[in-house]
Amino acid sequence: MPSKGSTGNIRKREDPILRFNQKIYKQGSCWNWTGSINNKGYGTFGLSFGWREYTQTYAHRYSYTINKGLIPKGLCVLHKCDNTKCVNPDHLFLGTMKDNTQDMISKGRDKLWGNPMYGESNPASKLNTAQVLKIKSSLDLSGTLAKRFGVSKSLIKMIKRNKIWKHVKPLEVLEKTNEPKNSVRSSE
Repeated sequence: MPSKGSTGNIRKREDPILRFNQKIYKQGSCWNWTGSINNKGYGTFGLSFGWREYTQTYAHRYSYTINKGLIPKGLCVLHKCDNTKCVNPDHLFLGTMKDNTQDMISKGRDKLWGNPMYGESNPASKLNTAQVLKIKSSLDLSGTLAKRFGVSKSLIKMIKRNKIWKHVKPLEVLEKTNEPKNSVRSSE
């Protein structure tokens, strides 16, 4: 146990606002969150309040709080820019749950109403269609591809096995499906 006045191996807590600001990448008018992203594409940020008290909050809600003030109970923080990773306080506004739902439907982000979010339309996606096409047509090992595209080996394997990104067809498959059914291929 460290002696009184000594820091020993106890880590000094970083200012949460400083830590938060280090995870922002300003791209155009959006400030994209580069920290943890949940499965719906929203940034998450961890806050410590003492020795064992820890909580997770949405990054856009924390940005609103530190830049504009407290969020009244029962209100949501919505995005003007429709970018779930954006934490620019100028792009954030308050609304009710009904406002949030209507905003989601009006912008076509409603999975339940017939607009599934898959591929690039999913804000949690780490790849785009061109990258997936390269992965599907590559003969490289999963580990090599994972490093090249900055994703996990398991994600590469799921793409290769057509478990995810099913809607993206490799070029060879598209070429075969566009051939007339009765055509005879020459083997020259």
